[in-house]
Amino acid sequence: MTRVLEKTGQAACGFWLAYLFLKSFLDVNEIGNQQMLWFALGIMGALVLILSLLQVHWAPTLLLVVIIQLLTTWWLLPYDQALSWAWVQTYVGRLKTAITTSLTSGSAELTATLSVTLALLALALIFMLSCYWSSPELSVLIVFSYLLAVHIFNGNELTSATLQLALIFCLSRAWRQWWAPNQGKRSLTPLLPILLVLAVWGATIQLPAINTQFAAWSADLRSQLNQVGFYESIERYARGASRTGFSEDDNQLGGPLYDDPTAVVKVRATQPHYLRIQVKTDYSGQGWRSPTNSRWVSEDTRAVQRYLDAPRVISDSAATVDYENKAEAVRLTALNNQDYIGLPYGQIEIEAIEPGSLDSTFYDNSSQRLYGNANDVKQLQLGVHAKKIIPTELADMATPTAGDYTNELALPSSLPVRVRQLAVKLTEKIPTYYGKVMAIEDYLADSAELVYSKIDTPALPKGRDYVDYFLFDSQVGYCDNFSTAMVVLLRSIGIPARWAKGFAPGTVTKTLSGDQREYTVTNSDAHAWPEVYFGEYGWLPFEPTPGFTNSAEVTTTTSTATNTANSSSVNSNTSSRASSRSKSSSQKQTVSSSEDSAASTRRTKITFNLPGWLQLVIWPAIIALILLLLPKMRPLILWIWARQFAQTNFSKFYRYSLRGLQPCWRRPASQSLSAYAQEIDQHLGLAETFSQITEVYQAQTFGQEIRALPPQALRQFTSALLRRSNWRQLMQQHHH
Repeated sequence: MTRVLEKTGQAACGFWLAYLFLKSFLDVNEIGNQQMLWFALGIMGALVLILSLLQVHWAPTLLLVVIIQLLTTWWLLPYDQALSWAWVQTYVGRLKTAITTSLTSGSAELTATLSVTLALLALALIFMLSCYWSSPELSVLIVFSYLLAVHIFNGNELTSATLQLALIFCLSRAWRQWWAPNQGKRSLTPLLPILLVLAVWGATIQLPAINTQFAAWSADLRSQLNQVGFYESIERYARGASRTGFSEDDNQLGGPLYDDPTAVVKVRATQPHYLRIQVKTDYSGQGWRSPTNSRWVSEDTRAVQRYLDAPRVISDSAATVDYENKAEAVRLTALNNQDYIGLPYGQIEIEAIEPGSLDSTFYDNSSQRLYGNANDVKQLQLGVHAKKIIPTELADMATPTAGDYTNELALPSSLPVRVRQLAVKLTEKIPTYYGKVMAIEDYLADSAELVYSKIDTPALPKGRDYVDYFLFDSQVGYCDNFSTAMVVLLRSIGIPARWAKGFAPGTVTKTLSGDQREYTVTNSDAHAWPEVYFGEYGWLPFEPTPGFTNSAEVTTTTSTATNTANSSSVNSNTSSRASSRSKSSSQKQTVSSSEDSAASTRRTKITFNLPGWLQLVIWPAIIALILLLLPKMRPLILWIWARQFAQTNFSKFYRYSLRGLQPCWRRPASQSLSAYAQEIDQHLGLAETFSQITEVYQAQTFGQEIRALPPQALRQFTSALLRRSNWRQLMQQHHH
């Protein structure tokens, strides 16, 4: 009874510590299914407590805990795969990449794979230290170290948690001393630290006044630390990851990205539109350098921040084709005071700007960007004309002359050779210019090796090329990775391409009169994609990022039904929010072509999803099965061993058998092996089988006499042991 109370007290402290750790972890990590982590905490804690009470060795207990961790990790991070060996390989690969990136990138941000793994390992360690290894001090130290790190990097309140840790530490020591064996008269002395901690906790009511005094006392010290850059270095290290949204600085790409659901623009249109803010052409190997513009240029050098007029009609200056006569009415409404303006594809007529006028804008042709004064440009009314495209000409057109677009072909000299080798391999059998572009896009969008993830994307290691690292090492990324990779691959085989950024169409939030809808665009819809030069058609957008569909993109098909078409404009009845990249005629413009369509064939990715009710059943069933089989684990090993028995390892087999018998039929230290063997024969319903086995063991061990043992005896013994080992027998032994 004393041992049960001691272990229960230790487990209670372990649960308290695990609660403090997991609560803090979930406060700073965006985990979708938090209930699953709490469930895993409860299962691990209960399992460790039960097995420690039953005196099961720590090794099989730890093995079961690891199994629970893997199941929990798969539940939270399935990677669109069923629970299988393939998933385990994917998980291990991502974990290795995450660890390497974390050690080399100098960032405090961890990917979801690494953070969940570390959290589950910490929970397991807390329970094992508390219940098995009787080291609550180490458990407290682990949790305190984590809480301190969270406090430094996120500013979380630490006082209450620290006092709770002190209380747990004092309680665990007092509990252990109270129930210690050979304890004579029990003393109340261990309770004094507990009372002290409670007194300090009560004094925190006066904490605001204490903080004021501490701030005054430490002002000089904190000022000196600030001057030497201490706080700046911590802030820079802690802010390793970014949030979604339009950013001016793309010099250093890579690292995890967290969604920001803040709405930035509302769009009224008859169809979804990508909103392009700007394009960039200067790839450095780590990101995209920003172009210079004439935003503040003025003939009057004394004038500051004077906007130059933008043209009322904005179009693709590289294109010589005509645009459709009929315009689509599009209205953009800025929801925040941002100075960037995203425009749809096509020829844009600026019909009205509110509350200002056209004088409140400036258009930079080099970056294709419309600037606007945030106070004057809150709403734009546009007329959008689509390009007139002859589908058959586009599909079969010859390679256009690059002309003045040398910047759109430039690559850093440090680009690894294998990047160009990959581009050549993907396109060497494709005869047409358009086909080569699509072959590269298809590879990026559909390759099973490349995974789309914002939160699992590692930071770029020092000295590595951004595209090379993504394609051949990390193979995890989001739109920045996929779009930049397509631009670089195209340039490496002589096709002019550039990098565009802005916003995906957003989500339909209102249906208006006629065919118009209202789309709400958030920071989470920030996006990047490539544009490719097509001669008289100018610059056309493409979409290599999995899960996105640009309505302005043109694709080919081998269907001959459309070969009679003479011309076509872009059919934009698609949404970039589509869950698949199917490019059927109902989604995008269909362009006929006589070329081989093998390069543009897309593979469908199969996802594995279980119904919610089935998920609730599977977990308890798996845990119940593990617990049911637990008493039979060692007997099962013996049963298998007996069927492959060799006389040379008989002594080892017998000693292992004794350990396997102990949980159900404990042998007192004073009992002889012969007497214990007779008792086991009675329990297992054997005649004298185990007694014969014991006699042979004693003869070999103590009498140095080699005796042959019939294998049938071992098989009878292990079969009976396997049948009779169960939880009922374990509990009866524990009760005795």
